[in-house]
Amino acid sequence: MAFFDIFKRNKEKRALTDDYCQTALSGLNLVNFHSNNSMSLSAIYSAIELISNTLAEIPIEVKQRDEDSQTHTLKSHSIKFAINNSQLTRFILIKCAVSDMLRHGNGFVYLNRAKDGIITELVYVPATDVTIYYNKKTRKTYYQCLNIGKVEPKDILHFYLRSEDGINGISVLKYAARSIETANYVENTALDYYAKSGMTTGLLKAKTALIGKQASDAMKLV
Repeated sequence: MAFFDIFKRNKEKRALTDDYCQTALSGLNLVNFHSNNSMSLSAIYSAIELISNTLAEIPIEVKQRDEDSQTHTLKSHSIKFAINNSQLTRFILIKCAVSDMLRHGNGFVYLNRAKDGIITELVYVPATDVTIYYNKKTRKTYYQCLNIGKVEPKDILHFYLRSEDGINGISVLKYAARSIETANYVENTALDYYAKSGMTTGLLKAKTALIGKQASDAMKLV
């Protein structure tokens, strides 16, 4: 993809970044869409690209709140090192998480820590690889991540916009199901039209039988 050219990374990191993006931009089980072709609908693809790219371009600042509840921007913090030390660029990391949040309702970034607890790396985790477990009785939450294992809330960033329980996010696309279904029908109709070279098919009805010149004249009007 063209936007990878703005990052001065080696070929190996670019290839890895591309794989992560393809994972984040595939899969949406909504209305009549299959998980493998959801992004083929231009309405969904364009909206997700616009929102995720815009949010990914916003700079990240680490702030600290003092005793007077005043916030101050920290020029140096371990999280900045962790971002630069990640396999993905900051832009792609946020883009993938936001994309998952919009499509699946949840976006996740795992915080890889050293033995002393310092965050050393931010790892994008596809939403489809994470299961959220919440115990209503104890009000305890933990995450089960594929290839990582059990993760405590302090070790993962969980992004969501809408939620009915404050734990599990709900895709914003769920609330636009009718509009998305309409857009799907429109694109399918256009595809069918151009696949037939712009020729329409149907039946010509008349109140009386058309023969000879009447029939040929009627066809010219169609």
